[in-house]
Amino acid sequence: MFVSSALIGLNATMLNVALPDAVADLGASAFQGSWMLLAYMLFSGALLVLMGQISDRYDPRRVFLSGLLTFAAASLALVVAQDPWLFIVARAVQGAGGAMLLANSAAIVVLLFRGPGLGGAMGVYLAGFAVAQTAGPSIGGVATALGSWRWIFLLTLAVATVTLALAWGILRSLPTRSSSGSAGSGVDWLGNALIFASVAALLLGLSRAQDAGWVSLELVGPVLLSLVLLRLLLRVERRARHPALDLALLRSRSFTSANYAGGALIVPRLVTAILISLYLQGVLGDGPAEAALKITPLPAGVALGSILGGRLTRYDERLVALCYSVVVLAGVGAVLAWLLIDGPTVLLLLALAVVGLSTGAFATVNSTTILHEAPPERAGSVNAVRTLFQLLGTMLGTSLMLTLVAGGLSATQAEQFLAGRDERLTASTQSLLDQHFVLAFAVMALLVLSAIGASLLLVRSPRPAGKTAA
Repeated sequence: MFVSSALIGLNATMLNVALPDAVADLGASAFQGSWMLLAYMLFSGALLVLMGQISDRYDPRRVFLSGLLTFAAASLALVVAQDPWLFIVARAVQGAGGAMLLANSAAIVVLLFRGPGLGGAMGVYLAGFAVAQTAGPSIGGVATALGSWRWIFLLTLAVATVTLALAWGILRSLPTRSSSGSAGSGVDWLGNALIFASVAALLLGLSRAQDAGWVSLELVGPVLLSLVLLRLLLRVERRARHPALDLALLRSRSFTSANYAGGALIVPRLVTAILISLYLQGVLGDGPAEAALKITPLPAGVALGSILGGRLTRYDERLVALCYSVVVLAGVGAVLAWLLIDGPTVLLLLALAVVGLSTGAFATVNSTTILHEAPPERAGSVNAVRTLFQLLGTMLGTSLMLTLVAGGLSATQAEQFLAGRDERLTASTQSLLDQHFVLAFAVMALLVLSAIGASLLLVRSPRPAGKTAA
């Protein structure tokens, strides 16, 4: 389970720094370059609840092993991909495999470790993701500098293959669930299909804005379709026997506020690395290894902040989360200042460290708050909604920020920028990109402000019965 969580963590961040090289090598357009990132996010996020329900209904061991096999096959396809669309399809398949792993890993840990050993086992499992996510950008940058972006997927192929061989033997000791599943479980096929279609339509619309404009039919049409599907989803879930989304949870102001804040603050935590990597390579002309090194304070800060946040959960979790969200705003503001004044590298490093420390600590405290205040018998549904909010934040934040950065550029300019070809950009184009990055981080700051508002609302919300501040 440790290796599988590390595999997901690596795959989530390694391509961030290597994206310009992959775009250049495959001759991808700006639209295709965006979906080289978004395809994995869409399928790993929008299929997460479905894979969890399938696991509950049938057998988590089989779903987990199928996920590893799917992930390995997709990694092989990415290694040999010669076309951007083949790359995008393979990333989507890899995302589906990632959803199978992410939805089942924690459940298998619970089955393997009972009693006092469960806490330590979960700590090791979660540490695998944190450490790998921290090392991912550096590993991706170094691999690309030494060889090729394809080396990234050779690594994930090797790890997935070894993990599959190990898991095949270890998981044989788990009891096999009958094919009919448990009486209390079920799969909401229609609800999950509507979740996927709604998110996919929204992402498609946002990703078209950079080519077609913000008021074009290519953007407005998919966004309106997404809203219609969302409305239909809410009606379906009210009548579903085994709903993919527990709507009763969303009626709680404190629960919704905490999850909104978590989904909003995942954007500075994860999307900042993508934007700064593109800026360093596409505007300033850094190589992938140099860009990876400069970004390292952010994921390192996330790992350290996660540990620090865990130690502060003994205090009033709501108030601590609010304080950390304010620090996130200071970090994003520092990045914005670095862009505005063309500041020194040391300012960027400090700003990224602040963003990493504060978002890492906030995520730990906020997640603990959500799970701590939920009824124990609904912990599974609560965690599914919490994870979905964060994945939606990542997907929509990435799509929106990439659109803001590349919007207004010609197809050729956008392709050259995403490919890291700064020497081909004119001075006016580079100046325009500077303005776009400032706009993107200004919007990110507004998003953080909304999260602060949600955290403040959470502090003022009544606590569940039996729950008191420390």
